[in-house]
Amino acid sequence: MNCRVPQVLADDQRLVAHYLHDRLIRAAGRRQHPVRLHVALLGAHDMLSADPGMPRHPDIPDTGTRGVLPVYLTGGTVLIGPLGGEGPCFLCLARRWQLVRTGVVRDALESGRPVAAHHASLFLTGFGLEAIWQSVRHTADVPPAARPTDRHGHPFVHELRLKDLTVRRYPIVADSQCPRCGVPTEDSAENARVILRSRTKRSIDDFRINPVAGYDLEQDAYVNPVCGVAGTGADPGLTSTTTAHVKGHLGIRGGGYIQETLWAGHSDSYARSALLGMMEAHERIAGTQPRGFSKVMVDTYRNLRDTALDPAECGLYSDEFYAGSRHYVPFHPDLAIPWVWGFSLRDVRPVLVPASITYYHLVDQVGRFVQECSNGCASGGCLEEAILHAALELIERDAFLIAWYAKPQLPEVDAHSCTTVRSRLMIDRISMYGYDIRLFDARIGFPIPVVIVVAQRRDGGMGTLIFGSGASFDPEAAIASGLYEVASAIPEFADYTKLHAREISTRAAAFDRVLSLSDHAALFGLPEMAHHAAHLLGDGRPADPRPVQAVYQDWQRTRPRTLDLLDDLNFCVRSVVEAGFDLIVVDQTSPEQEEIPIRTASVVIPGLLPIDFGWSRQRALHMTRTRTVLNRIGWRDRDLEASELNRAPHPFP
Repeated sequence: MNCRVPQVLADDQRLVAHYLHDRLIRAAGRRQHPVRLHVALLGAHDMLSADPGMPRHPDIPDTGTRGVLPVYLTGGTVLIGPLGGEGPCFLCLARRWQLVRTGVVRDALESGRPVAAHHASLFLTGFGLEAIWQSVRHTADVPPAARPTDRHGHPFVHELRLKDLTVRRYPIVADSQCPRCGVPTEDSAENARVILRSRTKRSIDDFRINPVAGYDLEQDAYVNPVCGVAGTGADPGLTSTTTAHVKGHLGIRGGGYIQETLWAGHSDSYARSALLGMMEAHERIAGTQPRGFSKVMVDTYRNLRDTALDPAECGLYSDEFYAGSRHYVPFHPDLAIPWVWGFSLRDVRPVLVPASITYYHLVDQVGRFVQECSNGCASGGCLEEAILHAALELIERDAFLIAWYAKPQLPEVDAHSCTTVRSRLMIDRISMYGYDIRLFDARIGFPIPVVIVVAQRRDGGMGTLIFGSGASFDPEAAIASGLYEVASAIPEFADYTKLHAREISTRAAAFDRVLSLSDHAALFGLPEMAHHAAHLLGDGRPADPRPVQAVYQDWQRTRPRTLDLLDDLNFCVRSVVEAGFDLIVVDQTSPEQEEIPIRTASVVIPGLLPIDFGWSRQRALHMTRTRTVLNRIGWRDRDLEASELNRAPHPFP
């Protein structure tokens, strides 16, 4: 990077460094352990590009990290700590600080262009310098054995606000991608091998080995404005009267731009939602790009075909899309693309998987032929749990797309037959907003329960239809998952549709203007879009819903009913294999997750319909399964013609 530190900022740095080093020398005689100060500016250099293997970065000392105490100037604040030793180093702090800056600030820092400053700091007065020194002295004088940490052993960073001389402290988690202290592993066939083990469940219908509260996640370490792993904060949805949801976001750079990656937790408790949200944030972080290793193999499918998955099996865009795109290239066997190692549970062998199929926001976009999302990524208390829930998600999304594009008539489930208290309460809350809940049994080609949930506005006004879905071995849990999904959107959906009606209407008139995830669900806030869902909602025929217990009585007789989670996973894998598919696992667990501990898996089932957002990027419309699956499972007597498919964007939220 060629950016230079403006003289006015460099003068601030030298002033603070001279003052602190002078006081440190005078105090050295009273200290039994050596401390070296690293005084530097944040916001003047791109600290994410710092690499010890390259020529030394201006703000990184050549010495090791032990005994180094960072003092970072950041405009009106000063960050002090952690004191180098075991755990995160001074570069971890600089990287984490930069990662939670706004997109504008990050773009300025990471573009490689010079930065500028209007004036020197207004806060480096005598009082300010003395406050910095006292904070440094307080940190440096604490013996190593007595240095405070949070209950999980994370050291603290102190933020001194020079405007009012107040101090706050935040735990910091080591950055696994830090070039100073990170210890990357090798992505190899041997390391990708998956050995499944028995895992005891808490009950037959509980498919998590731990409750979410059992992970004892330290929220301050993962969401804080200085060095949060998952962003600057977790925002509760205080205006919602259906769910107590909590959401946050983080910026992940890939392909030359910063993608605002959202995470959220939806339940009827803010505390539980915050924990669920942080679990999802960890899943997002692990799934966007590799964290445990940095180097991926780049080669062609033709060269690797004996050990690699054929990318075409996962679906490709239309020729017309590639012809008009500046960012994607059509796949062919001689296209050089990045690969990562996965493990086939069907064939019990390592297999190479296109990195862009399993990591959905790679930094290096060489040979980019599709844009995946988090579909098929899941986290859990063990790898078996993560694999199971990732596979269920793929089966759920596949069923949703078949139900939408192939237009089967699905059996309806009586929403009022649900027996769980939470679901009944949620249905009542939704009803008070003027919506009826419709439930549809979407088991299409697999025996595992998948439920499509539709909130249908009774008066047919703005905010007409909201869709959700869920999949689980417990049908009531699948229903609850979909209910929480639609309930979280209901309070603001009608007003949003009214406010943006003109914009949404232009997309409804020309589907090629449907570009993003949010565009899909927003379309069906318009009453005139409801006819595209007529095949699902009944097409004017009287509904004939059946109780949950009657719809799923065949499933309850055949499903596993043990306390071993491995039995459930093996049943799921057998169902996939017997339907003619492979199930490939890529262990995405990051070093940050291992300390919690949670595991994250990406599951790839080649041939299932992948969920895409943007009308021109619907791989499902071009895949054979969309037209043949209903015939294959005996629901039709022939394959569908392409002209018979539902030619409207899916409404998946």
